[in-house]
This record gives sequence, structure tokens and C-alpha cells, in this order.
Amino acid sequence: MSDSKFSWNFSLKDCIYLVLIGVVCFFGWRLYVSLKDDVQQSAMAYKQLSESLARAQNELATKAELQSFAKEVGVNLSEIKKDLKSLGADIKAVGETIASIEGSIHNNQPSDGTVPHDPGEQPTQCSLCDTYEYTKAIQYKDLSLGKMPYGQAQFDASKDKPWSLVYDNIDVKVKTIVGQQDTDNGLLVFYHTISTENKSRPELAGKEYKLKVVSSQYKQTTESTEEFYAWSPHLHLGITNGFMFGVGDNFYRFGADLGLTIMGYGRTKDDQEWRFIKLGIGLNTKENPYLTLEPVLYNIGKFLPLISDLWVSAGALYDSHWGIGLSIGTAL
Repeated sequence: MSDSKFSWNFSLKDCIYLVLIGVVCFFGWRLYVSLKDDVQQSAMAYKQLSESLARAQNELATKAELQSFAKEVGVNLSEIKKDLKSLGADIKAVGETIASIEGSIHNNQPSDGTVPHDPGEQPTQCSLCDTYEYTKAIQYKDLSLGKMPYGQAQFDASKDKPWSLVYDNIDVKVKTIVGQQDTDNGLLVFYHTISTENKSRPELAGKEYKLKVVSSQYKQTTESTEEFYAWSPHLHLGITNGFMFGVGDNFYRFGADLGLTIMGYGRTKDDQEWRFIKLGIGLNTKENPYLTLEPVLYNIGKFLPLISDLWVSAGALYDSHWGIGLSIGTAL
């Protein structure tokens, strides 16, 4: 009976096949996650917490749906996008909140007051005499928005054009509180109050009149605008799995390296999904220095708990002792 020993000569072709299979599986999974996020619906209902405080209706939408909703509510996004771009920001939500001022009719109301004045010489004979002596004073009536006075109508019966209208300076205040759900989608939660303040009357200074919020709706997107940055240098501290060519069974080397990337693709220069052209220098477990050149790095940190930046890459490696090889690495 003879002893047999199983062995597998791990060739360069095997390494390439494994890398390709891993890349296809990873990007297939990444595409699945993206499609799942696109079709996943998350919504929050409108709720009236009190007469003057409301939680907005909110739902996730694609960028196209967000733009369509902006047109529906009459918002021009072009100027907003320019300003956001200057701040390195994206449009995340578009909404509309409506408050109401209830109308009413009041007939046969007396004046709220009078302003004494000299009506001038009046005719001594008249078919309709000034029974209530309206010509002796200007009559006025306050006009109100809800409970807040906003103007005054004045009537001077001694003049041929008797009406005067006075409008006060009014501030409309919209107060918004934004929360965020602790979920994968991170749906934002909006709360609104709307009030008015009369700036023309000293007796009303600092007094706000709350309006009734009758509806509020928002659409927000989890999509972000990404762009390519030709100059976006970043340092990376990483580990390298080196597979050396033509060295038999002793083909694997493990090492640590310091690298520099000079390009990137993402939301900002710091918040990126892809980085390009990583040049690195490191030392392996055999105490041999090596150089790496990795054309593309992908950030898988957003799929992992507690880690926001973890880059995976593959490229070429030059070991000072063993020569040229294949590098597969991860970096922070």
C-alpha cells in the first residue's frame, strides 16, 4: 500500500480565473442591491399633531420622479442645483407645505373706531341727512388674516372718494424640524409650523399667529450625483496578497504597503465610490520590499458595519527578490 499525497499546482491561470469569478460575483451582487434600492418603496403618512403642527407625508422617489414632483409644485430646480453644486451638495428632497386661513362673512358690523377730523363745510339741505354723523369722523375697520390684523379699511363720508386702504407689513414664518429614520434608506422626517407676525403695529410686536397646516408632502431620493475628479489625491494604508509568477509552490507573499491614489469618482473628493491609479510601496513577510500598481480601487465599506472606507483592488506587483507578480489587496 503506497501513500498518496494530493497537491494542486496553483498556476497564474488559476489566479486569474479566481479573480474574474470573484469580480463577476461581487458586481452582480452590487447590481442586485442597487436595483433593490431603486424599487424599494418606503413611505410615511401625513399626520396632524396639533392644529398648527404637522408631520409631512414623505416617500422615496427616483431622481426623475423628484424632478417631476418639483414641476408639479412649481419649483425651478436649475438655480438651486447651481447653488448646491457650489456647496458640494445634492438635492435630496422636494416638498410643499400648505397652511390655510379660513374665510368668513360678517354683515352689519359696526366700525372698530373713528378718527376725528374737520369735515369742512357741508350742505345745509340734503335729501338724506347725516343721521349718524358719519361726516364728522373717519370710520375704520380692521382687516384680519385669521386672528391677526393685517390692514385697515377707512371710510370718510365727507369726501367724494371716501375709501382708503392701509396694508401692514407682515412676516410669514415657516419653521421646519428634520429628523431621520435609523434605517438603510434613512428616510427624512419633516415637521412644520407656519405663523404670521405683524411688523407695523407696535402693540403686536413679537406676537405670532399660528396658521393651520392642512397638508404637507415631500419626495426624497437616496440617489446622489456623482462625478469624476481628475485630481483627488489620497493616502492608503493597506495589505497586499502577492502571487508571484514562476516560483512553484512558494508563490504566495503577504505584505503591508502605503499607497497613493490620484483620481476618484463619487459625490465629492472625499466621499467616493471608486479611486484610480494607486501607486504603493510595501514590505512582505520575507522582508522584501515591493512596488504595486493598481489601476482601480472600489469602496466596499458602505456595505459593512462600523467601516465606511475599505478599498479592494487588484494590479501588478514587483518584488525586489522574486520579480513580477499579481497583487490583490485591501486598503483603508
